[in-house]
Amino acid sequence: IDEGKMIINEYARKHNLNIFDGLELRNSTRQYGL
Repeated sequence: IDEGKMIINEYARKHNLNIFDGLELRNSTRQYGL
């Protein structure tokens, strides 16, 4: 779980997103197929 959070944190940091936005983005990609 910690490793997953680190990956999300790094991804969010690169894209200037907070953790919540990062999780929402990951969930949204399935719906929009991005």
